[in-house]
Amino acid sequence: LALAAAFAAGAPPVRANRPLVSGRPANAVLVTSGSDVRFRRILLKTLQSLRRMGIILFAPGDDAESRTGTADVWGACALALQGPHLRFLPDGHYSYDVDPERRRRVSDLVTARVLEANDVDLVLALGNEAAFDTARRIHDIPVLALAARRDVDRLEEQARQLRPKYISVMDPAAAKKLRERLSDTDIEIGEGEESLIAAAVVEGADCVVTGISGSVGLRPTLAAIRRKRRIALANKETLVCAGEIVMAEAARCGAEILPVDSEHSAIFQSMAGRDKSELRRILLTGSGGPFRGWTPEQTKDVTPERAVRHPNWSMGAKISIDSATMMNKGLEFIEAMHLFAVTPDQIRVVIHPESAIHSMVELLDGTVIAQLGVPDMGLPIQYALTYPERRESAAKPMDFAALGSMHFEDPDLDKLPCLRLAMECARARGTAPCVLSAANEIAVGAFLGHRIGYNDIYRVVASAVERAAFIAQPTLEEILASDAQARELVRREIG
Repeated sequence: LALAAAFAAGAPPVRANRPLVSGRPANAVLVTSGSDVRFRRILLKTLQSLRRMGIILFAPGDDAESRTGTADVWGACALALQGPHLRFLPDGHYSYDVDPERRRRVSDLVTARVLEANDVDLVLALGNEAAFDTARRIHDIPVLALAARRDVDRLEEQARQLRPKYISVMDPAAAKKLRERLSDTDIEIGEGEESLIAAAVVEGADCVVTGISGSVGLRPTLAAIRRKRRIALANKETLVCAGEIVMAEAARCGAEILPVDSEHSAIFQSMAGRDKSELRRILLTGSGGPFRGWTPEQTKDVTPERAVRHPNWSMGAKISIDSATMMNKGLEFIEAMHLFAVTPDQIRVVIHPESAIHSMVELLDGTVIAQLGVPDMGLPIQYALTYPERRESAAKPMDFAALGSMHFEDPDLDKLPCLRLAMECARARGTAPCVLSAANEIAVGAFLGHRIGYNDIYRVVASAVERAAFIAQPTLEEILASDAQARELVRREIG
């Protein structure tokens, strides 16, 4: 249970007659619960990243196991960190409670108590993995806006942790429910597609992380570009659908676009300090997904539940299906063309099952530079937020002895028709990539809903690409119209 969370950087410290701890004021507070092994590892890694700060460990829970477990962690951390300012504050009044309303009240109470400490600059919430993941990624970076489709529970949790100015909710009913839940705050809540644009241009933001799935992320991204915001791009469809328009607008406005996809981040890092004229080609790696080497006969009865189980990465359902069909790699192929201003002939897809090398670049003299790391999306996200700086992260170090060996092979395009189709659309340019992406989005949704089979994804997408009107040099309006046409073609075919 996360009992408190990251407060916006720069907020004035709250003064009190009796601080939480006497003596040296702390500038980091860890509010924690839990004593299992995973929790201990998380806590140790977090403390290591904050080793220069004075630290309070506030340990809720009045049970002996919680106190003993946390004390064990505390002792291990003290030894590992060679004695920073550590303080252990058990308190029996803030025990875990399964009732959500009580948890919220407890969270507010603990937050108030924590703020009694002098000069608190940062509060990290620990106790469940999601809260920790959010807190450890942002460190001292305030979050000014959030956006989601309809997950009210998650939005409320993050809103109370991160205290944004604005929240965009696509679903009007969900927006209404969230307003009721957050009525005790001053957070503004918008709804519908226009609210995404409002979130993207929220006052005071320096960087916009665009992680929305689908072409709906295109207009908010362009709006942020026009405000000269750094774009941490995690939405493939923005460049797949309108790469030429988006990159030209970024150049015109002087806005940075930094890739968040692990592969494109790897290419970006491998090219650091090098002129594009030195580049011969990009080697775009992919694991091959859970059905690497399978024939269409073998995949015809694959279920959604089986297809979402990626061997290396933990991802959402849609991108997991795209990874299984290798459509994801095809979309990345198109995205790389625009991000790095290269032709399709300058990109080679390489199957690398271990996912240790995230991508490579080959230079004119034959030198190959690769970026390696554990399969943890937190790393490229953090780098896009902190670039050009690098900061400590909680990611595991590479263990080359455990890795043992690495393997590489060319993709078999007969067994990977979605990848082949995407590469054909990349060469066609125009509206072909947009139609491909939109049709695939509807097809994958139908497969996840058990309305079509796994092999039908390629069939209905290829049909839409063949039947949709083709425009060689489309405007933004024509791209959006092509997107809508492709979706309708697939819906009609599926029935």
